[in-house]
Amino acid sequence: MADHESELEGLLHIGFTRSEATTYLILLQDHPATAYEISKRGGLTKSGVYAAIETLVRKGAVQPVSEHPVKYGPVELEQFFSKVAARMATQCSQLATSLARRERKKTKEYVWTLTGDADIDGKVIDMINAATTQVWLKGSSVVLSRYLEPLRAACERGVHILTILFGDESSASRFAFGPGAKLYLHEGSGDVLALGNEQFAVATDYSETLIAKFGATAEAAHTRSEGLVFNTETMIRHEVYLAEIMTAFGPAIEERFGKGLASLRELYLSPDLARAFKKHRAARAASTA
Repeated sequence: MADHESELEGLLHIGFTRSEATTYLILLQDHPATAYEISKRGGLTKSGVYAAIETLVRKGAVQPVSEHPVKYGPVELEQFFSKVAARMATQCSQLATSLARRERKKTKEYVWTLTGDADIDGKVIDMINAATTQVWLKGSSVVLSRYLEPLRAACERGVHILTILFGDESSASRFAFGPGAKLYLHEGSGDVLALGNEQFAVATDYSETLIAKFGATAEAAHTRSEGLVFNTETMIRHEVYLAEIMTAFGPAIEERFGKGLASLRELYLSPDLARAFKKHRAARAASTA
């Protein structure tokens, strides 16, 4: 009885109605049989059995095997269920493709929050591994070192890697993956200013971005929102522009605005960041005195 119920449920899961499943199981147990014989064995109405058999024939599960009287038998099990499996696999694949398109449209506006280094690193690595066109990053050598192998693999498969690095020339050499990788030291020097070691941003394939702040508690925001992705890319592009400008005209610019563009930063940083920046400058000055 338990086997019967399990088999009945299995047939229901692959698209049989209860009447079709019951008719099919009766016919498997004793065939060939007429619709009348099936109805008697299963305590079913003759009209219900006729309707079930008509559908089972159309599905390829049952076939007539004699004419006078018309008797039915099951199609060879392996032949029938291999066709069912192939059909369901095709339907699932088509449905998954359709739903994926719908999901992208609906979820592009969302921003997901991630906490903890492990979850953030996992998402960043997923993004790099899935990239087909570009990976743009900004971060310290300490953070970016976690992603060296995925970045190297991405570069080898033709993905363009652009890195803005908080670090020095020696650490920069670790990110020389090949001709498809371009690196700029932050503002031309790579100096870590205030919270540079905690900042991180990545954008991939012009369609996805993650922005994180590492530290005592690591937090990140991940999104496919077109506007937010564009903002991350714009920030990284302007980092490139500034690095090029500082490399070409750094001394003159710092004579006007101070080391690390101090006079500008102090005007536009938030109060907390301004205090952190001043503390960082004081510590650096003391260490070089």
